[in-house]
Amino acid sequence: MDNNFQSSPSSNNKKEVKQLGPGKKLPQWWVIAIIVVLIGALAYGVFGYWKPFQPSPQEILEKGFQKMANYKSYQSNLEGNIKLGLSEEQAENFPTNSIEASINAEIKEIPTDKKSEVSLSTEVKLANLPVTVAGVIRSIDKDIYVRADNLSLLEMFLPNTNLTGQWIKVPMDQLSSTSTKPSSIMAKAEEYKSQMMKTINQNPPFQVKKTLSSESIMETDCHHYLVGVNMDNMKKVVLEAINFITEETEATAPTAEGMQNFKDQWDKFAANNTDLTIEVWISKKGNNIRQITFGEKDKLASINLGEQNLNLFINQDFYKINEDLEIEAPSDYQTPQQLLQGTSDFSNMKEGLLQF
Repeated sequence: MDNNFQSSPSSNNKKEVKQLGPGKKLPQWWVIAIIVVLIGALAYGVFGYWKPFQPSPQEILEKGFQKMANYKSYQSNLEGNIKLGLSEEQAENFPTNSIEASINAEIKEIPTDKKSEVSLSTEVKLANLPVTVAGVIRSIDKDIYVRADNLSLLEMFLPNTNLTGQWIKVPMDQLSSTSTKPSSIMAKAEEYKSQMMKTINQNPPFQVKKTLSSESIMETDCHHYLVGVNMDNMKKVVLEAINFITEETEATAPTAEGMQNFKDQWDKFAANNTDLTIEVWISKKGNNIRQITFGEKDKLASINLGEQNLNLFINQDFYKINEDLEIEAPSDYQTPQQLLQGTSDFSNMKEGLLQF
């Protein structure tokens, strides 16, 4: 009888939990898990295919704009076409019912040294009469240097002085107006940038709507996004900019009526333009914005301004980011006072106006 209740040693061994010892094989699922991890690590480290922690398109976009605000230097090419349709009332007193313009610019900027240079060429068509203006603008700290390379028909309205090719120095601290002094704004530039970036981070005005196929910009592999404009957040950013400028500089604050009118006009603009989008290319390595496009060169994007309609194409690319650039003040400049002293009469201006 007692033997019936006795367990054999072999029976007890079968019920014991198995322990792995030297020479024991791992369970099959552990083997599979280890193989998956090793393959994943290899793919991530060598090929870059498996990226479980890759940031979202929106995070990439916001980081790109944040980095752009902190570039130490960059160069940029800007191209644009504009066509502004006039209202019936405006067209009555104008030789045409629309104004067309094209613009091309090469931009160099070194924000850390407060230096910039813009080589600009623009053509404005009024009643099929093209007016071309081309030149260079350099900003060195608090001074601006301007050189006109082509003034086209505008030369007939100017005094009998050859301005083409002449550098003119305009000290910013001598400029003033009834509303603000540019120098007071420049003195607060870093504080303004910091405040605006804080506002933009809290209220992103641009939001990714669609991820497009990756493309190469200047031999750089880039993310490519279709980006929408969040009008509510953009309004908050613009209002913060107005608030900072009026409170922190010598700018005259708008009246309560003026601010309310601005808000009303903005709301109408937002209601009429709910689908504004831009395309943005951001480098996969470095997360730098390399190109921004609004509209197409052969198919301008339309913006409803109420009584007016604006058709627009703008393309801007960025390169030589954070590289060494040189922008120096010209040595052969004249001041506005020197130019006026060398001008004896304004007969050319009068004759030009009569001819026009």
